[in-house]
Amino acid sequence: LTGPGPTKDSEIAELLSQKYGTPIEHIQLGYHDYAKNVKSRGLPKWQVRDSASMERMKAHGLDEHKTSYTTDLQEITGQQPESFDDYLSSTQFMRPGLQFP
Repeated sequence: LTGPGPTKDSEIAELLSQKYGTPIEHIQLGYHDYAKNVKSRGLPKWQVRDSASMERMKAHGLDEHKTSYTTDLQEITGQQPESFDDYLSSTQFMRPGLQFP
């Protein structure tokens, strides 16, 4: 299931910076550095490999193709998918008292 369209990591960092009033920088890591970072968090090998592969695809812009997004969510739920900005504006699923950073 996908959202309404692509949102670059740099755009997410900017939206989070605006939301929380503090600068948040996106740092692009290469495949091996990303995998090393994820592995250091104790995740299983398959998850390290799969998440690093997803980041590699994103680095090459594959998630920005219009064909990467479907209407499946709307067809299943009857609701439009929300953007990341909309998600940040919603408090419905936020945990009370949680602050960032």
